[in-house]
Order: sequence, then C-alpha cells, then structure tokens
Amino acid sequence: MGFTIGKYIVGVAMILLGIYQIFNSHKYVREIQKDGNKTTSHFVGYAVWSSFAFGLIIIGIGMSIMSMK
Repeated sequence: MGFTIGKYIVGVAMILLGIYQIFNSHKYVREIQKDGNKTTSHFVGYAVWSSFAFGLIIIGIGMSIMSMK
C-alpha cells in the first residue's frame, strides 16, 4: 500500500521513456530518408525496427507496473 504513488511515478516514467524512444526512432527514419546514400549501412532498418520495438516494450512494462495491485 505504501508503494502506490511510487508505482505510478515509475509507470508514468517508463511510458514517457517509451514514447521518447519511439519518437527518436521516427526522427531517425526521417533523417535516413533525407540523407541516406550508398554509404548508409544496410542494417539500419533492423536497428530502427528494434529501437521501435524496444519503445513499445518499455510502454508495455510501464502500463503493467501501473496496473499491478
């Protein structure tokens, strides 16, 4: 019962961190589309996808922390 406020603070912080990660992934995709050329690594798509997926996972963890009893 004493960790209720801390639980919500940690949950909201995790959700905000996940949103920030997804925003940065989107920003990086736009940068690659604008400035990418033949010297751009072919693995950049995997990096962006894993970054986006990591952001979604962090949001899910934050939501599960907030829903714990």
